[in-house]
Amino acid sequence: MVLDIKFKELSAPPGPRPVTRKSLVVPSTANVRTNDDYGGGGVMHLSVRVLGADTKSEYKSVCNKCSKREGKKKGKPSLVDFYAASNVIKASDDGLVQVKFKFSCYPSHQNPNESAYL
Repeated sequence: MVLDIKFKELSAPPGPRPVTRKSLVVPSTANVRTNDDYGGGGVMHLSVRVLGADTKSEYKSVCNKCSKREGKKKGKPSLVDFYAASNVIKASDDGLVQVKFKFSCYPSHQNPNESAYL
């Protein structure tokens, strides 16, 4: 899955001067290396909240079955696994950031009544 974030279309943060966003910091996961160099100001941090489409319940971790499967490959798995060379993703010249990710656990593993995540 790919999430496109267009910085130019987001509202400006409050403050006396407008801030030009230059990069997005995603959570470090098994497929993302942590880089503490944010490249100066204009950084936005991404946080993700995963809800079940049917029950609207919030999910924060993988089930035991998926934890065993995913853990064999990469260490402790997270429910949302990002794909990037670094946890700091720089925006293109037109202000676009593409965030690639996958869910590491099926919705029906979380709850038999779940058909998808929101």
